[in-house]
Amino acid sequence: GACGRCWPSLARLALMTGYSERTVRRALRALEAAGLVRIERRPGRPALYSLNLSTTPDRESGDPGQSVPRTGKNRK
Repeated sequence: GACGRCWPSLARLALMTGYSERTVRRALRALEAAGLVRIERRPGRPALYSLNLSTTPDRESGDPGQSVPRTGKNRK
């Protein structure tokens, strides 16, 4: 089924979060490295994102693998 899957463009994610596309790409790479998101890249179309809710970050360190920037809001 399609549960836990979506395919927003980077531009849409940037608009929805208020972050730059570069910051969104960095955050997605961190989520993918942590095993929380699987990214299926599709040439000419937005990537397909699948959530892996069975994986959790290291609770002791609070580190999901890489830190996600908390600054860098779009500044147009």
